[in-house]
Amino acid sequence: MVSQHLGRIITDKMKLLILTQKMNRNDPILGFFHDWVKRLSERVESLTVVCLEKGEFDLPMDVKVLSLGKESSQSRLKYLWRFYKYIWRERKNYDAVFVHMNPEYAILGGLLWRLLGKKIFFWYNHRQGGVRARLAFLFARKIFYTSPWAFASGFKRARRMPAGIDTGKFKPGDPKFRIPRLILSLGRISPVKRIDLFIEALDLLAADRVDFSARVYGEPPARDRPYYERIRRQFFYPSVPPQKTPEIYNQAEIFINLTPSGSFDKTILEAMACGTLVIVANQSLAKILPESFLCAGANPRHLADKIKTVLNLSAKEKEDHRRRCRDYAVKEHGLGLLADELSRYFNDQD
Repeated sequence: MVSQHLGRIITDKMKLLILTQKMNRNDPILGFFHDWVKRLSERVESLTVVCLEKGEFDLPMDVKVLSLGKESSQSRLKYLWRFYKYIWRERKNYDAVFVHMNPEYAILGGLLWRLLGKKIFFWYNHRQGGVRARLAFLFARKIFYTSPWAFASGFKRARRMPAGIDTGKFKPGDPKFRIPRLILSLGRISPVKRIDLFIEALDLLAADRVDFSARVYGEPPARDRPYYERIRRQFFYPSVPPQKTPEIYNQAEIFINLTPSGSFDKTILEAMACGTLVIVANQSLAKILPESFLCAGANPRHLADKIKTVLNLSAKEKEDHRRRCRDYAVKEHGLGLLADELSRYFNDQD
């Protein structure tokens, strides 16, 4: 309690500008960032958000949200003009800049922010980088990431952070609503998520006469529509807004995430926080999960066998795993922990 109180005293003077892609609490992919902004607003004197696209949000009255205009189909030239207009017009209303994921913002504004004496921080958790990421890194005082396999992890000024899960929302529900032997996948449908491997494993389970049901929630970006059409089955459902996902996690017995090690997919930790058993390919969790919950490689038979093993655990074993997963998500990746860590760096005077 004392450290939290001191943190509030320190952060009272900080004025923060955030650059992000979307400010929309209902977006199935980026809606989580709405809660990040709300929690950070509690730790700063003032907060201004510049986003490419604005949707529905519910933030404190003193949080200013400025859109570059994508929601009204503006041209890229207008986006650029508005970007420079906002960061110049608001220059007295922020001391530090927090760029979330998009290196373009750090590149476009980096030199001006340096000349204005603004501290620049960059969140970049992709597995792969490139020229744009490297250029953005040049302007950043600190680079933040969550996965030890993230591209940013090899840079001296990078710092690993909690994933920022609101464990007050993502929590176990009434056990009577959990559907025995229901297997779940939830998130963006793209080749990197390897939903095709998941489908193949389910086909093997059916051939083995294993009793189960399955649900896949998610939709593809436009570029991955052909992949989606090729693998779609009758148990596929549309994406849901973030406020609905805790209910969905709490319906399932097992959550499957086959994204390779690199980025640290937040859905894994959301499911863990809800007490749902997880089978993952991400080796970041190798020290947290038993080997029976880890699926390395792209072998559907291997995955099917993992699912059978977990389904056949005793009720006590399942409950023990649920409790450990929940504890890990709360103690290591809670949103409050992330907000405290970020605000500490934003207020660092060095």
